[in-house]
Amino acid sequence: MLKSFLFNNKIFKYKKIPNSIMTQINLRLPNELKKEAERYMHKYGYRNIQELAKDALRMKICEEESIRETLDIIKNKELMKSIERSRKDLIMGRVLSWEELQKKWNKDHAKK
Repeated sequence: MLKSFLFNNKIFKYKKIPNSIMTQINLRLPNELKKEAERYMHKYGYRNIQELAKDALRMKICEEESIRETLDIIKNKELMKSIERSRKDLIMGRVLSWEELQKKWNKDHAKK
């Protein structure tokens, strides 16, 4: 689950990852990418490339989780709309047989 905070009227999302257990990895970079990483590191105050790499990984993971959470919210809203439409159809007596429902579903999904 992502946490968020507001700073300068922008919402930032983050995931707290405990530092208690560390694993070492080796990373090979093309020379030009290493030079760019060093420039970025100095410009934005990272102590070393490892710190920059950890931050970049955290940001990528949070970005992916944020996208998934947003999609889940959208799916839930669509599901709720569908449930509400179905409820209204039941109230109005608009009910489809199983065969009609299958035909409608096949027709709707053939377009996609």
